[in-house]
Amino acid sequence: MSILFELSPPPPVRILTILIKIGDTIVMEDDLMQSLEQVGASALRGCHVSVPSTGWDEVGGAELPKLALKRAVEWVCNSMNEL
Repeated sequence: MSILFELSPPPPVRILTILIKIGDTIVMEDDLMQSLEQVGASALRGCHVSVPSTGWDEVGGAELPKLALKRAVEWVCNSMNEL
């Protein structure tokens, strides 16, 4: 009588990366990834963007730099889907 055993593959080995070590405190990569799921980026908190109502015809002088700036801004706005 022969007995066959089904061997399952061992679980994959995962290498843990230490990102920060300060004294006895160690921050692992898993710790960082878990915290990013719970906390958003703080650089954008309290950020307020206002668009002035000044038109191009209200900006006086410097016609060539004004035209170059206008074309650059329009190019970015028109090609947002391509970037």
